[in-house]
Amino acid sequence: MRNVRRVLALTLGNDAVASSRVRISAPLATMRRDGWSAGRVSAASRAWPLFFLAEIIFSRPEVTIVQKVVPPGWFCKVIASLSHRLVFECDDAIQLGYNADPRAAMVIAKRLRILLPLCDCVTVSNEQLGEDFRQLGARAVVVFPGPAPKIHAQFRDGREGILWLGSPSTLANVQSVVYPALELLPTNIELTVVGATEDCDRERIAERIWSIGLQRAALARARVGVAPQAVDEWSNRKAFYKVLEYLASAVVPVVPEHRAVRMLLGDELEIVAVTASDDSGTAWATAIQRAFLVEIDEQWTTARDRIFARWSAERLGRVMLG
Repeated sequence: MRNVRRVLALTLGNDAVASSRVRISAPLATMRRDGWSAGRVSAASRAWPLFFLAEIIFSRPEVTIVQKVVPPGWFCKVIASLSHRLVFECDDAIQLGYNADPRAAMVIAKRLRILLPLCDCVTVSNEQLGEDFRQLGARAVVVFPGPAPKIHAQFRDGREGILWLGSPSTLANVQSVVYPALELLPTNIELTVVGATEDCDRERIAERIWSIGLQRAALARARVGVAPQAVDEWSNRKAFYKVLEYLASAVVPVVPEHRAVRMLLGDELEIVAVTASDDSGTAWATAIQRAFLVEIDEQWTTARDRIFARWSAERLGRVMLG
């Protein structure tokens, strides 16, 4: 009887948690297709330490993945001693003292100094976050944005308007940059904001609370997707995942000058997206107007497909498995 290879993941939450859905569920699905048995324990349960420890002891996985959860030092050492290969996965949302309780950040940093050197691989979505973890003792850091979502729409004539995808925590980014830009654009151009604190209709702006159904409908209608980003310690550790969501639906992204954008889009940046020269409303209005003129043709889709192949869930899964 052939031995089944096993991977076990401790995740921040279930698939309702975006980072767990994108950064763990997607690569686990590719591992299963390759013949791996993939188990998962959610840290949303207060009893997760018992469940996770029992799973490690009884399933003896070849690969153990810990996603954003940072246990006490002694528990980290137990996990490492029972793991053939230990992977720590952390996307851009973790806060090492940025916009967070300083005391809680000190506890997290202390635990990471124990956990990270024990890991065979640390995957992050942003180079700045990778540098943070190297300073905390991580040995093998792999910067891997995304992974890219499935391409679920092709371009259709008749699309119009601008879209912003986000959350209440980053709503100020679009309000401070794109709202002023909208005033400089033709009056027939409207903006849809998916990720607001409440449903609200303003002049030429529809603010909506996020839902997956609303996001899909908005992506199917939009012509241009905006991704403004504040410049601060927390925002500099984000990875522009919304840009991949725009590309997957053939929505032309407008992006800021940012090292994370350059890494994400690489040489294809000038083909698939438009860059705003600065954070002024004038610069964003100019970039948005240019984005409306970008053709979704074979060159555009081929460049998009190269980006998606580079940051695929299959490739992230192989990085995790080693």
